[in-house]
Amino acid sequence: MNKTMRSRKYWFLSFLLFWSLGFVACSDDDETLKDAEKEAEMVGTWEVASYYSNVTMPGSEPVVTEDANPDMQLTFNSDYSGTASTGAEFSWALEGNELTLTFIQDEEAQGPPAGGDDGYGFEFVAGLSYPIGFEIVRFDAGQLDLKFAYTNTIGISVLVELALEK
Repeated sequence: MNKTMRSRKYWFLSFLLFWSLGFVACSDDDETLKDAEKEAEMVGTWEVASYYSNVTMPGSEPVVTEDANPDMQLTFNSDYSGTASTGAEFSWALEGNELTLTFIQDEEAQGPPAGGDDGYGFEFVAGLSYPIGFEIVRFDAGQLDLKFAYTNTIGISVLVELALEK
């Protein structure tokens, strides 16, 4: 009887092991589907409903730019290219909760334009030569809110928030 109990115990443990592995091994295809749906929703022209930037240089006061109606558009193409109504061209990628824009610089560009009396507008963002990873704060029903925060090694910090509407 002791041998039978031990045998049942091993069968039961084996059953639990294979049953639990079945749940762990299954992948969640919902995330892939959601990303594909988001990418399809991204394609098209988006109006920039509001733009906000805060650029702080070491030892200086922050330069804040707020434009509630910047009269600007971003067009996202299905081939992962895009254009801004300012004429800037970019490539884009969407992965999870991040939208990455990489602006294509012409050979004559000497880096981002400096902030002036008008602060740091969208032209500043479009002048950045590295990929900009925007956190997607909200993405639903034709509304897209994006946030980008970065501090470089010499202490310059940049915060950009965009609200887009389709």
